[in-house]
Amino acid sequence: MCEPITAALTTTQMIMGGLSAASAAAGALAAAQSGQAQADAIAEQADTKADQLSDQAGVQIGERVKQGRAERARLRVAAGEAGVAGGSFEATLLQSSFDQSEDTATIKKDTELKQDANVASRNAALSQTRQPGALVTGLQIVGAGASGANAFRPAP
Repeated sequence: MCEPITAALTTTQMIMGGLSAASAAAGALAAAQSGQAQADAIAEQADTKADQLSDQAGVQIGERVKQGRAERARLRVAAGEAGVAGGSFEATLLQSSFDQSEDTATIKKDTELKQDANVASRNAALSQTRQPGALVTGLQIVGAGASGANAFRPAP
């Protein structure tokens, strides 16, 4: 008479253990998907910011080049009207070109530093995402299965 009860309890333990393991697996999958979605969003945001920084630097450099060209054109016109030529005038043009080059180099360096900060920010945000590893997930599933099976173990 005891055999059918023992068989029923063993079957119930197996079913509950399987359900607990399946539930843990579903939870682990959901956590992994959520973590991956969060990581994808962080990467997308960082890529967008990188593009914006590059675009902004391009605009700033373009504006500085225009300013340099306009400045040198004004210098040439003024020198032509005044009849000025020679080494002093050439030095002034060279200084204008040098200033433009210095300014564009500064813009590029500033953009590079901002890009580095963007990468560091992305990496910090990614380190905060929760993506369980395979070992942790496996242990959670096995633990849940054992816990579910033990819940229906008869008292000794």
